[in-house]
Amino acid sequence: MTVSLLLEMLKIMVCVEQNYVNLPAGQPEDGLPSNNIPIYNLSMQNIYGNVLRGGIPVFILCADEGCFDWKWENVNILGDNQNNNCTGYAPEEYEC
Repeated sequence: MTVSLLLEMLKIMVCVEQNYVNLPAGQPEDGLPSNNIPIYNLSMQNIYGNVLRGGIPVFILCADEGCFDWKWENVNILGDNQNNNCTGYAPEEYEC
């Protein structure tokens, strides 16, 4: 069993983005997510920690039908859960 303990993250605890662009350092990486490379069977287990005030516990950005079949088990992130941002997909086992 692996347990990940992350303490006092400043900005984002868990971040999954499907809009990654492989650019040189310092270039903007923003863009719309695309489902041409799906993210599936992603397993997050035994993740515990907290984010500081104003931080984002979970940030997910997926294209329509680009993310599916994720399994989140024992994910407990303390902080302002109103800051969770799940766009395009929300794991069934975690409230976004």
